[in-house]
Amino acid sequence: MRTEGREEELMFRMRDGLTLPLKTKQIRFAVEWRNGLTSNAWAVRVEKKGDAYIYCRDHMKEQKVSLHASGQQHISFPKDFAARVFSTGDRFMNQWEEPQYTKNAIATFRLLFPPWGLRLNAGQRGKFQNVWDKNDVWIPGDDKRMTVVYFVIMDDNKRLRKAEGSPPSAPFGVLSLRSGKRLVMIAEHRDEGQWRKTAEDALKNIVPPTDPTQLEGDDLTICLTGDTEENSVFMLPLSVKYHPPTKADSRGTCL
Repeated sequence: MRTEGREEELMFRMRDGLTLPLKTKQIRFAVEWRNGLTSNAWAVRVEKKGDAYIYCRDHMKEQKVSLHASGQQHISFPKDFAARVFSTGDRFMNQWEEPQYTKNAIATFRLLFPPWGLRLNAGQRGKFQNVWDKNDVWIPGDDKRMTVVYFVIMDDNKRLRKAEGSPPSAPFGVLSLRSGKRLVMIAEHRDEGQWRKTAEDALKNIVPPTDPTQLEGDDLTICLTGDTEENSVFMLPLSVKYHPPTKADSRGTCL
């Protein structure tokens, strides 16, 4: 990975007048594929006290990733939404600590966009046209590899360098967080490995609501989240369909 240098490996598309890496207080981005489909519209912003927030700008507005200056990080929902949707009423999906930079930088958060994940067409985006008109950067998606957006908290006196032979990647945003710290956003194309199986296994274990009939026939948006190493959390947005219960599975499944 790197924070400065050429970005010809990934051909970003930007709003007129902008240059990479973006350094504004808010960066609005999305992943787009050659067939015209896109991810959701996302954004990251930094507030005066040094807290950073990563959030969806269209139809998944309920959840928010908070990277607090105190070192506390979490994914949360509004209290009223959590009370309606989650049986426990818990508004936090994950809670972790800001990773400490040692020999290698660790991304505190990653957004995953596999080619089989959530992809929106023009009609779906049209419902939020005012949001899409304000997008700053479009990250190129890949039809065979997973597109990953990394959020790395770095000391100002350190730099990320791209390892030889590593997958295509480039920075697209560098935001000042607080004294001596900055948040670096990097996009990368990498082999997905076992992620599809991981997602399928997780979906089989989702417990449907009390009245699952309300889910039948509709495309559902689900965000899978977890960690693959200490203090590094991922989120994987998916579009799924609910399959009603069968004799073999009395609960029903989302696949």
